[in-house]
Amino acid sequence: MIVKGSGKPLNHVERAVIIQLGDIGDVVLSFPVVRAVKEGFPDSRIMLVVREKAGGLARCCRWADRVVAVPDKKQPVVAESRSQLRLLRQVGNFRPDIALDLRTGTRGAFIALISGARRRIGFYSSDGRFWRNRVFTDIWFPPPDPGIHMTEYLLGIVRAFGLDASSSQPEIMVPEDEKQKAKTLLKDVGADGATRLVAVQPFSLWSYKEWGDEKYAALVRRIVDRYDVRVLITGSPGEAKRAGKIAAAAGCKGVYNIAGRTGIGTLSAVIARCCLFVGGDSAGIHIAAAVNTPTVCIFGPASSTFWAPRGEKHRVVDMGWPCMPCNLKGCDGSGISRCLETLPVDDVFSAVKYQLGIWS
Repeated sequence: MIVKGSGKPLNHVERAVIIQLGDIGDVVLSFPVVRAVKEGFPDSRIMLVVREKAGGLARCCRWADRVVAVPDKKQPVVAESRSQLRLLRQVGNFRPDIALDLRTGTRGAFIALISGARRRIGFYSSDGRFWRNRVFTDIWFPPPDPGIHMTEYLLGIVRAFGLDASSSQPEIMVPEDEKQKAKTLLKDVGADGATRLVAVQPFSLWSYKEWGDEKYAALVRRIVDRYDVRVLITGSPGEAKRAGKIAAAAGCKGVYNIAGRTGIGTLSAVIARCCLFVGGDSAGIHIAAAVNTPTVCIFGPASSTFWAPRGEKHRVVDMGWPCMPCNLKGCDGSGISRCLETLPVDDVFSAVKYQLGIWS
């Protein structure tokens, strides 16, 4: 429900700023919101503001006309001042009619404020009463719905003001230069001749969401032994060493460690060439779904109803315990999730077999 503002539908929008300062997966799941604004106002120009690490991916959103990437981390005083001044110029000079913040933090609220937009729309924040909520002319308080998906949750804020997307499925348009980079990478690692590729991403920003390196190695071994496929292990530069150990532990040919060798745009192009993506609750499953690659999603404490890709091409594997989802950082806050620790390789491999049998 709308808890601040007139609630009047949006109209006469020529320029819009959409702010999504979440992680990479959050940015992907926000693309339908950008789509809704563009479809509502086809002649409008839309600026999408994201964190630096998601900049390459935001440029794959075909409904955004311009992308502004803000630094992920706080910088030294001089550099921070220059960065803020540059942001002020970029956003302020765009002269938007509306600013839409898809998070509840203060940084996005600040960007909405400096945009100078006549209507500034944001989600209600329970701890933002001192100044954050005051920044916005309109505030949306989403009604509780345990069965809602993140994309629908985000779309709720534009639906409240008379807009909607023709599809709530996130879509990534991979640029040709990123496709070429992906082709070159696969040639460099020796996987360019493979007729079928499977991407496996064992990692998450949060260790309590990870299934375990040993189990991933066992899964990769079984996939390669059973099917005529090549497996690509993906991840960030900081995960490259672990990815190499998983590839070595799998102990078979046809496994390639590409962790840290792609930007986020090129990773999207690589995943788009795969017949299956296997991973946990991280950005990879959302990228895969957005490039129409089938997935096997391994879930633990987080809600698969809220986060996992929807549709017949996507399968979730979890323990199905009554305590799930608990949304805790491991059992009792321990950092270790027993629902993932005890999830058998057999269960995940069964889902892989099903997906490869249906979609590849």
